[in-house]
Formats: sequence, structure tokens, C-alpha cells
Amino acid sequence: EFTHPILPGLSNRIVMNLSLERITHNNLDLAQASADVFSELIVLIDVLNNVTAPILINVAQSINRLGQMVRQATPQTPTYLDRIKMVCRLLGEFAEIHFPCLLYSDNSNSYRPVLDQMVEVALFIVSLQFTELADASLDFWYNLLLSHHLCTPEQAAAEYGPVEEDLETKRQRLEEISKKRAFEREFLVPLYKRMVEVVCVSIRYPNVPENCPDFELEEFVKLREQYAISLTEACVIVGHEWVLNLMGEHLNQCAQKSRTDSGFPWNEVEGNMFVLTTVASRAPAGGDSVIPPMLNLLPTLPYPSSGAGALLMRAGAGRLIHYTSGYLGTNGPLCLTLFNFIAQSLIP
Repeated sequence: EFTHPILPGLSNRIVMNLSLERITHNNLDLAQASADVFSELIVLIDVLNNVTAPILINVAQSINRLGQMVRQATPQTPTYLDRIKMVCRLLGEFAEIHFPCLLYSDNSNSYRPVLDQMVEVALFIVSLQFTELADASLDFWYNLLLSHHLCTPEQAAAEYGPVEEDLETKRQRLEEISKKRAFEREFLVPLYKRMVEVVCVSIRYPNVPENCPDFELEEFVKLREQYAISLTEACVIVGHEWVLNLMGEHLNQCAQKSRTDSGFPWNEVEGNMFVLTTVASRAPAGGDSVIPPMLNLLPTLPYPSSGAGALLMRAGAGRLIHYTSGYLGTNGPLCLTLFNFIAQSLIP
């Protein structure tokens, strides 16, 4: 462990005080300069101790204040997109090492209010559906997961240990690593469940895309693919069963809406089909209680007869059928039903 000599007493230095103060300055250049200082500090600090913890909390609070500033603004606000990109960058950098260190530390309860605020900012960014952000809106979640589950080849080799190591020592070390990750999961599961819930709403098309002049279908489709990657990765933490059950609840809600005056929520159903398609590859074929009933339901849904929704929902149904073809190959009657549905209704 190494603490850089510049860090002790940093809170009394003018550059730190100015950065903390000006991260939300109306002048974008001053705010960018403050963000650059925070980025350098995030890289400079590589250990959590009595010196670095107050600095990291100050940085986290500043990121949260910037996030709150963005949440209170509107897309018409000057420099709105620039500041959102700034938030995304800082969130991603902070999540790679320091957020998990604070989250898993012995003093995590005292840090939790600041960390919870940061999670709210990260969730807000995901909910924006900004195609201009692309995968940057998900950097916080990707990097946090990276710190827990994935590792470089060098880290993997270090975990496995030298080839000549005796088996008992290797077993003990791998058991400790397994316990450590189980401990981390207790903190991560509630966070990623919230992330999945937000993503499952953000992947939905507008109800009437034709009435949204700023909506770009091609760019949004690319953004949805980024959401799909994040959903697949989140299954490592929350489990595919939980995601499938969540979609089952959403589909029941859609069925209830279709019986009321509000009409059939095609974009919600299509969004649920998209999530099922994304998660289907992680579920045993036919081994859940959501995908098979959904496949049976496909021919009976009231597909829109005109507008963008007519095409998009049919494309979503076709995609779900394609991605569950392995299961359909084991269920002849359902496969025949869906084949007739595709030939007689979906394609025409």
C-alpha cells in the first residue's frame, strides 16, 4: 500500500477547495477543470485509509451535487449534454475501484448515504434514454461489476496461484476468494436489481414514435443493444430467474391494462419480449415459468394494425421466437402453432 505524499493535507489546498466548489459552476470550462482534478485524484488514490477516505467522500459528494444539478435541469438547458457526459465519466471512474472499496469497508454504514446518492444519480442517467451517451450511461454499472466478477489474465493467474503450489494451499485460497465474492454479492444484489428495473423501462420504445420528432429509431436500437449487454451481465449478480419473474409481473400488469380504457400497451409488451429474448440464452430451455407461457401467448396478442408499433412489435415477437428455437424444437405442437402464426399473421 502506498499513499502519495500530496494526499495528506490535500483538503487544505486551494486546488481541492476550488474543485469542490466549482464542479457545478455555470461556466462549463471551470466545471470541466474541476472534473479533471477529480479524475486525477481517482487515479492517484489506490488504497482506502484515514487519509484517502475523506478525500474520496468529498469527491463522491461533488459528483452527487453535479448529478443533482443535471437532474434539476432540462434538455433545453445550455451545456446539458456536456454536463451529463461529465457525470457519466466521473461515475465510471469512481465505480472501478473506490465505490466498491467504500461499499465493502468496515465503515460502510457511515459512507452509505453518499454511496446511495451516487446510485440514484447512476440510475437517473440510465433512465434518460440518451442515444448520444451510448454505453457511457452504463459505465458505472459495468465497472462496478468488473471489480467484482471479471478480472485480467494476470489477476486470474494470481488467484489460481503458481502451478507448483500444493493443492491444499490452493484450495484454501480459492475458498477465501469465493467467500469474498459471496460477501460482495450481498451488497451488489439490491443495487443491480434496481438497475435491471430501470433498464427494463428504458428499453421501451415511445408509445407513438411518429409523434416524437427527436426520436431516432436506428440510434435507439443501438442503445438497446447496450442495455441488453448490461442485462446479461447483471444476471451474473441477480440471477436470470429473478429477471424472468420480474418480466412475468410486468406482463401481468400489461394484461390488466389491456382490459381497461387505457388500451393495449404494445411498447411495454415489446420491451418485455426484448428482455426475455436477452435473458433466454441464460435460462435452461423450457425450464422457467415465464418464456413458455409468453410463447403460447404470442399468437393471441392484439398487435397494432398501423404505425411504427405495428412493425416493431411484430419484429419483437419474431426475435423472441428465433432466440427460443432450441426450446421450440422440443415442443412440436407449440412449434407448429408459432410456425403458422409467422406464416399467416406475422410476415403478412
